[in-house]
Amino acid sequence: MCEKPTVLIISGLDPTGGAGIAKDIITVSENGCHPLSLISSLTVQNSIEFISTKPINVKYLKAALTALKKEFTFNAIKIGLIPHEPEWIKFLARLLDQFQCPVVIDPVIKASSQKNSEISVVPGFNSLLNSKNRIITPNFKELRAIYRSYTDKKGTGTETMARIIVENSGCSVVTTFEGKKDHIMITTLNGESIEKIRVINTDKELHGTGCTFSSALASKLATGQNLCSAVSEAAKYVVSKIEKRYIYNKEGQYFL
Repeated sequence: MCEKPTVLIISGLDPTGGAGIAKDIITVSENGCHPLSLISSLTVQNSIEFISTKPINVKYLKAALTALKKEFTFNAIKIGLIPHEPEWIKFLARLLDQFQCPVVIDPVIKASSQKNSEISVVPGFNSLLNSKNRIITPNFKELRAIYRSYTDKKGTGTETMARIIVENSGCSVVTTFEGKKDHIMITTLNGESIEKIRVINTDKELHGTGCTFSSALASKLATGQNLCSAVSEAAKYVVSKIEKRYIYNKEGQYFL
């Protein structure tokens, strides 16, 4: 018998199945790990419009996590959409502090279908980042919002913003640029590195690339790969999904 590494997923339920916990479960399974999943919030949305969300009670989260811990060892944890409530985030941060495995946080500060150019983090969000085992996977807008939660300085380059976050939290930052650049930037306490990726241009936006990448990354880390190797392999997996993209309906985005 071959035991698979386990990845604990804490994320929201996207009813379309194109993102959120449903996509996370598929991604973790396809990357050779066993998915364990806890829903953080329920959403009202489709692939192009995020309407509302309802948080899951934190008492459920604690009870469900306690039950899972009795049976499983977590090789990695992936955090996706979580309630934008300071007390909820504070509670989650306390739960995560008990784990030493890699914790990949996809900072879904605002759904990608909402095009407001200025976004901000919820008070207390940074408490999730305060550990060397945390890896965040922001796009550029999310990176800038997290950076501005540490300082009010503006007009700073990507490298500097990522470095400020790392120096203030101890986490690692994997900036994805949402496939708009031919590389992913990795910033850790030990320095910066670049992983080249293959860019595929599409005539429609893609639904679920962020959660797919972060779930694949968590899976690769769960198998024992180092961060640079895991980022490279996760990116290749996402590209393979983009190549096989399909349209759910005529008005929506491409699904992976």
